[in-house]
Amino acid sequence: MLTAATRRTGIFYDAGFDLRSRRESCSRFAREAPVEATGHRVGGVETFAGLLVRRPDAKQTFWRASYFGRIFWQRETVTLAILLRSREMRMVCERAATRRDTTSAKYTDPRLPRVEEP
Repeated sequence: MLTAATRRTGIFYDAGFDLRSRRESCSRFAREAPVEATGHRVGGVETFAGLLVRRPDAKQTFWRASYFGRIFWQRETVTLAILLRSREMRMVCERAATRRDTTSAKYTDPRLPRVEEP
């Protein structure tokens, strides 16, 4: 995974969230780095129109601001939400940070070893 992540260092960020762009976005990174590292595809591809059909009550403020008022409804993208709903993904560790304690962790899979941090 580290090799796959490092390989993407220095790629320009794609603020347009275009899956077909040569640039990188956070959700595209979260989808493609595990594929490269493990060979297992995670999540699916959807269009902004599909997102709106699935969540008609969703606020569009962020997308309208990102695209200067014009949303590219047929643009293919991948979202973090679709990655998290994917059957291939599983929560291994959930970290809760506070001002006093930044090392507390809630492990959700008892089969995995606990890792103590320094």
